[in-house]
This record gives sequence, C-alpha cells and structure tokens, in this order.
Amino acid sequence: MGLRIRREFATGLRAAVPVMLGYLPIAFSFGLAAHGAGLPAWTAALMSALVYTGAGQFAALGMLGAGAPLPEIVLAVLFMNLRHVVLNLALLPRLKPQSLWRRAVVAMGVTDETFAVAAFSHDPALTRLPGLVGLNCGAWLSWSLGTLLGGWAALLVPRAVNDAMAVMLYGLFIGLLVPVVRKAPRGLLVALAAMAIHVACGRLMAPGWALVCAIVAGAAVIWLLPERRGETL
Repeated sequence: MGLRIRREFATGLRAAVPVMLGYLPIAFSFGLAAHGAGLPAWTAALMSALVYTGAGQFAALGMLGAGAPLPEIVLAVLFMNLRHVVLNLALLPRLKPQSLWRRAVVAMGVTDETFAVAAFSHDPALTRLPGLVGLNCGAWLSWSLGTLLGGWAALLVPRAVNDAMAVMLYGLFIGLLVPVVRKAPRGLLVALAAMAIHVACGRLMAPGWALVCAIVAGAAVIWLLPERRGETL
C-alpha cells in the first residue's frame, strides 16, 4: 500500500512538470513586481504559498498599491476565484471514498492548469488521491519558490528597474487577454465592458468594490452575448 501511494504521488509530480515550468517565470515576475510594490521577498512568497492564485495575486498587488483596505482585497480575490468551486465539483467524484479533510486538501491545491492535467490525463494514478496531491504539490512548490526567487533577484537589480516593474502588471493582463481575443473576438467586448465599469465605479466607490463590480459586469456580458460556433470564453 505504501509503495503504491509513493508511486502515484511521484506520477503526480511528473505530470506537474509542464505546469511547474509555466509557473516559474510568472511567479518570478510576481516576486519582482511585489518587491517594486514594497513587499519583502518573504512576504511575497508567503502570499503565494497561502493565497496561491496567480491573476488574483497580481490584482491584489495593484489594489495594495492603490491603498485598498484588506476586506476589499479579500472580497475581490474571492470573486475572481469562484470558478474553482466548479473545478473542484468536477473532481469530486474521483475523491468520494476519501474523508472530507482529505478532499479539502486536494481542493486547496487545484488550479486551472492542474485541473486540466488531471481532467485530460489517461493515467489512473491521477484519478486517485496520492496522484492528485503530487500534481498539486509540484505546482504549488514551483509557484511559491518562483516568487521567492523573484523577490531575491529584485534585490540585485537597480532601483530604476524595480520602479519599472509596475508596468509588468499591465503587461501580464494584456498577455492573458490577447490569446483569448484572438480565439474569441467577443472577449474584447467583455474586457472593454469590465474596464468601463471599473473606471465608472472607481469614481464612486473604493477600489475593491469597483473591481468586484467589474468582475460581475464581465460575467454578465459573457452570459448576454450570443456564443458563436467554436468560441469559448
């Protein structure tokens, strides 16, 4: 039994390698950007280890820079990550024999990328608890370590470079948006609607609530716009 668990855990770790390679540079960038925002490396790494939500962390970093209070940041990040409820419900049938706390451990480590690996893998090890834990652990470690390395590296570069790291936040979101728009042009309408709502609400309310309104508006536009053949958002 112990040997099988170790083998399945190792299988999960191996399956996580592509995700880890993708996470490292983004996490490194987050560590650099966090340093530019005034967060020490250990704080940024702790944020990655505990919050563990890529785009949500970058958004939280921007809100911290804007002086948003903690409750607003938490609420905004929560809204951004509600999709994980759906992802975990899809994985739940694989973990029904397990106890609630074991399923909770797996759920805390599920991301878009690890879900995709687990959902489309034909390896039986990734249908069981040890394999899923190995998959999640590999991705989580790479994200946390990449952030720490980025925070340390920021100490070695000139201050002018650190000050320029704020632009990285915008570059990241543009990099995420462009592939979506190329695949589904209506994604541009969703982004523009969310941006307009955010700007309008930002004049009337705190940054955190403005972001929440923008997220809700974007989701509403996706629901209202007719879906074309072959388009997914």
